[in-house]
Amino acid sequence: MTTALADAAITMTDKEALQEAREYEAQQKRKENVILDARMEYGHLMTTYMSLVNMFWLGYGAFFTINSLLATALGVSYSANAAGMSTRFLYLVHVLIPSTGIFMSACAIYAAILIVRNMRRIEKRGKELETDVLHATIFSRLGSRSWPFWTSIGSLCFAALWVSAFFALT
Repeated sequence: MTTALADAAITMTDKEALQEAREYEAQQKRKENVILDARMEYGHLMTTYMSLVNMFWLGYGAFFTINSLLATALGVSYSANAAGMSTRFLYLVHVLIPSTGIFMSACAIYAAILIVRNMRRIEKRGKELETDVLHATIFSRLGSRSWPFWTSIGSLCFAALWVSAFFALT
């Protein structure tokens, strides 16, 4: 009877050891999966961040292009060639073009605010991954943006120019 009890004790110990080994292996696998997930997420964060940076530059190009086209159209509407057009139509053009320019300036500021807000979110998550899992430094070295100052100043200057076009109305 003592041999049967001893065999049962050995079998129980083997089962416990096997269970501990399985738990240890599962824990190691979870750690590996966390690192792999963090690496994948880090790549996505970097790609998204660079897309937002591209949005800024595309926005600047579009903003200046639209303002240039509006200014050209406004200049043509005041030229001698436009004198033959209806005065009501010209008055409408002289009101709508500066109004559109002011609206575009407000849209540019709002878009810049949204882009900066998303850039901050990405930077924050990237810094979390860097400190907790990956020990990288890309997002830690980026300077956090609080407000798109230069975009706001430039857009407000353009809006002021468009407001001044209202003084030319006769």
